[in-house]
Amino acid sequence: MTLSGFLIRIILLVIPGIIGSSLYRNLRGKTSRKDWEGYLEILVFSFIAYGVHALLNKTFGAGDYLIAFRAFTNESAPIDHPVGRAIFFASLLSVPVAFGASYVDEYKLINKFARSINATRRFGDEDVWDYFNRSPDIKWVYVRDQKRDVYYYGWIQAWSDPYKNRELLLREVEVYQKSTAELLYRTDAVYLARKSDDLTIDADLTSNTPVGGQEEGTEEISDDD
Repeated sequence: MTLSGFLIRIILLVIPGIIGSSLYRNLRGKTSRKDWEGYLEILVFSFIAYGVHALLNKTFGAGDYLIAFRAFTNESAPIDHPVGRAIFFASLLSVPVAFGASYVDEYKLINKFARSINATRRFGDEDVWDYFNRSPDIKWVYVRDQKRDVYYYGWIQAWSDPYKNRELLLREVEVYQKSTAELLYRTDAVYLARKSDDLTIDADLTSNTPVGGQEEGTEEISDDD
């Protein structure tokens, strides 16, 4: 088999992984990673999707349940109709697999288990910015703009991914002059985009119940990879 033929074969076989990995990245948000990690993620999603497909086929007696894995390991195995069916159904299965992976990541289930057996003290967040904004104890905050004579008081509805300029969407905001603490105005929402060292956030832990239902509306601002 020529190199180009081999690449086409691999691309066809990893279509479930490409779909699953792309959906997972959209659900999870942008992270810092190397190229090889992205390729490995595609392979992992492919094998999981094919594994689920094989398990379902074996359970219901629907033909050769290992046909997709044979196509991976045997270059002479044709990409015929049965393999095409396996690719198609594994691609459909990659969607719930991606949602499951996102659920595990969102609630840091692996880290929670590891902490329960004292295997780690890490919470699993990308950085302190991510950990701070995800904390259920953080409701109302004071956001101090270090290069402008203002600070903001409100609750954070959305925030940017790690490893990029800091973006915040504040709701039910009071804007104060920093030098005099004078209230300048009130507004329903404020969008901030600053460099990482231009903002300081103080949590107001005495106000735990936001008027606008922050717990239901909080979300992370994500960009595509």
